Amino acid sequence: MIHQYQTAFPDYPPADMPALPYGFSDSSWHNDVCPSYSSELFGLRIWIDYVDPAQREVDQDERFLVTPLDDGTHDVFVQTDDWNAVLAYVEEHIGEQQAHCQHRDSGRGVCIDCGKFI
Repeated sequence: MIHQYQTAFPDYPPADMPALPYGFSDSSWHNDVCPSYSSELFGLRIWIDYVDPAQREVDQDERFLVTPLDDGTHDVFVQTDDWNAVLAYVEEHIGEQQAHCQHRDSGRGVCIDCGKFI
């Protein structure tokens, strides 16, 4: 199976791409500087730059960025080389979102607003 990032960034090594977190999809686009995963449900985008800093188009030290999903700002929530730090932030963000949600059942036991199993 060909992933979206492989079409948008054919030179990106598949072994360097981390596993897709729950609730995210591959949102890589060829005009972006690197592959990304996005979640409309959680309002986040995770940018996944090349392992080799020499291949990065943007002059940054860290490989991963977590930003708002297409809100027009340039906010960065997390900037790190540690994938586990990205996952920890995403988990914390989801927990906060779910804690403040009114939980509307989708009919399949999942909240349509925050993705929590109810």
